[in-house]
Amino acid sequence: MTKLRARFAAGAAAVALAGGALFGTASPAAAAYDGHCGHTEFCLYYNTNWNGGLADFGGDISNYSGYAFWGTSYNLNDNSASAKNMSSYWDVHLHEAANYAGAKLEFNPNTSRSTLGALSNKGSSHRW
Repeated sequence: MTKLRARFAAGAAAVALAGGALFGTASPAAAAYDGHCGHTEFCLYYNTNWNGGLADFGGDISNYSGYAFWGTSYNLNDNSASAKNMSSYWDVHLHEAANYAGAKLEFNPNTSRSTLGALSNKGSSHRW
């Protein structure tokens, strides 16, 4: 009985390690989504003038559905009113539709927009 328990424990440990290797690492975009607009991120705000809820990303997001502004229940899709590109090197394109489709608004490196003009409350994806 003791050998059986030892084998079971060893097998369970191996499965846990394999699962951690497959699922334990976060993508750069997921890691950036922390409610802090860092120096390499694209940040969207619920209100104009960089107020209200914040959503911050370090990579491409093809569809904002399923994302909320950090610390709120407000859905990000079609709800952002201002934004910042905190990268010093890369342009970011905010797209009206999911999968980088529709009208787009370009943010050069280190660019902020206190309002999003025609894309205000219409952004659904972005790409670096």
